[in-house]
Amino acid sequence: MVAQCIPISPTVLMNGQQITGTTINDLEVFLGIPFAEPPINKLRFRNPVKYKNPSTPLNATDFGPGCINQQYSFSEETEILSGKIPDALIDIFGNNTNNASNTSEDCLTINVFRPPGVNNLRSLPVMVWIYGGSFQTGSGATDPSLMIQESIDMNQPIIYVTFNYRLGPWGFLGGSTVAKEGSTNLGLKDQRLALEWVQDNIEYFGGNKNRVLIFGESAGAMSVGNHLVAYGGDHSYGDGHLFSAAIMQSGGVTSMHGVESKWPQLFFDLFAEEAGCLDPNSVMECLRSRSTQELAAAQASPRLREFYGIVGNFFGWSPRPDGDILPYSTFQMLKDGKVARVPYIVGTQEDEGTIFALAFKSINSEDQLAVLLKNLFDYKSSSSEEVKILQHYYPANNLFGAPFRTNATMALTPQSKRIGALITDFLFEAPRRLLLSSTPDVPRYNYFSTPLHGVIPYLGSFHGNDLFFQFHADFGPSIAYRRYWIAFANHYNPNIGTGLSEWPLYNSVNQDTMGIDLLSLSIIQDTYRVEAIENLINSTNLITA
Repeated sequence: MVAQCIPISPTVLMNGQQITGTTINDLEVFLGIPFAEPPINKLRFRNPVKYKNPSTPLNATDFGPGCINQQYSFSEETEILSGKIPDALIDIFGNNTNNASNTSEDCLTINVFRPPGVNNLRSLPVMVWIYGGSFQTGSGATDPSLMIQESIDMNQPIIYVTFNYRLGPWGFLGGSTVAKEGSTNLGLKDQRLALEWVQDNIEYFGGNKNRVLIFGESAGAMSVGNHLVAYGGDHSYGDGHLFSAAIMQSGGVTSMHGVESKWPQLFFDLFAEEAGCLDPNSVMECLRSRSTQELAAAQASPRLREFYGIVGNFFGWSPRPDGDILPYSTFQMLKDGKVARVPYIVGTQEDEGTIFALAFKSINSEDQLAVLLKNLFDYKSSSSEEVKILQHYYPANNLFGAPFRTNATMALTPQSKRIGALITDFLFEAPRRLLLSSTPDVPRYNYFSTPLHGVIPYLGSFHGNDLFFQFHADFGPSIAYRRYWIAFANHYNPNIGTGLSEWPLYNSVNQDTMGIDLLSLSIIQDTYRVEAIENLINSTNLITA
């Protein structure tokens, strides 16, 4: 008889509670650990409450359900790409916008991934991933196997953490009623509570609470940026800090008007009406009494989708200054120096806006564009001086615009390239540039990524392509996206032990930037579209009302 080796499940004793994980892809993982009380019933649309750890053992072998997602795809928008790019790529855009398949209101759980054999005597750097998805979709159910294996191969092992946070109206309901109740920016507060959990508990898993890197892409990067300025830059917790470094991929400290302004108030009113909650004196009580299915149906109402689809939902339900976790204008906080002084990496893809421009494919004339700008930026009229200035910097000349460095044949519609360029700059480039210029005393590294230039027509190096290379591939810029990040988590310097090109610190004089192409790395200067981006930085209506 041959004895069989039965693998022993990894276990952790956390505050007297035994947590049993499992092994996936040779990693020890602990999944679906609650970090907040379920935000249901009376806690729906309320600030998160720290979870009271029971003494009963926890079987942490499966991801918890994701938070309620906006079930949305780009299928209508991507019809215009038919016959222009590979059908397989169209299917990816059209059928999958990062939607979590298993969702629930009871969703506030955290996941810990670590190399095999790690115990609480170790003190490994911690990388905390915040997922993107326009603050409408996504979950923490991701696979960091390639990242962790790379860290082992580099002899710079890390512990990796993901978590869920509330999305859409569940996490970012705005308007005057919500503000009066003090229940604003709940998704951001969920994230903050998850970071507190890391400080309280990561040492039980072999992590170093004093070396926590927070990073994310898109809305995840915007979340990271918001945590840099949250409470005026105060990221202290206990006798330490919630995090010690940051990486922002395609996002940063995004400027939005207050939580009681035009878009969040409009979306609150429509959401409440669609849920059948019409009495202003009891609207929150009514919303808390509705079933999950009734509120999800209200969220998915055509009335709430007619505002440019998921792009409009982003304007209606996303983090905004509330006088609390975001005390006032995030751009102004940066300019005032109200920002956590931690080393960081920030960067963008060359053509961030091309995907989002698909939501505006019906905009075909100068007049239609002027009306769009008036609505998005809340200008007084479509003929205002501000609109004219934007039209000047983003001209109706398809030799320019996104995808950049292409000719007029890469325009999907008469206005698509200029809309793509404007979205690239006001959502991604302006926040990045302002952050860099506002933190001259902070060690910081800047990158600019162009791997799909000349590879994917009409879209170029589109928003989110880095995630494929970073988490799912092993060619092109994949190694750069992993090794630089891992070295930064370990040393606050992306160059140590990577075997890659030297990445210099950024400063306002030389503006050295790591250029990440499909097959090469090079140092370039951050000098493109200076006047246009500076105009956006200095505009009081940078994003939307």
